[in-house]
Amino acid sequence: MDLIDDIWLDAVVSLVAIIALPFYIGYLDSRFEDLLAYALVAGICLATGERILYKYYRDDGIGEFLVNAVLRSAAVIIWGGFAFGLGIWLI
Repeated sequence: MDLIDDIWLDAVVSLVAIIALPFYIGYLDSRFEDLLAYALVAGICLATGERILYKYYRDDGIGEFLVNAVLRSAAVIIWGGFAFGLGIWLI
């Protein structure tokens, strides 16, 4: 795969992880604590995937990795929170 394919793959995975799965969690009428736990795990997994996928991030230290994981988790909480609320509202 070339870099363009990697970027599109990362975009699709991020869209599913940040919007689609939180919506589904809300649609199942789960508690907000479930979304927070998911956001933590998703942020770590997305940061790990980015580290594996892109050569640029492979040499980062643990500090940069943790910042990236926190930012990814925050994206899940913010944008995924809207999707989660929409899922709850629709049931």
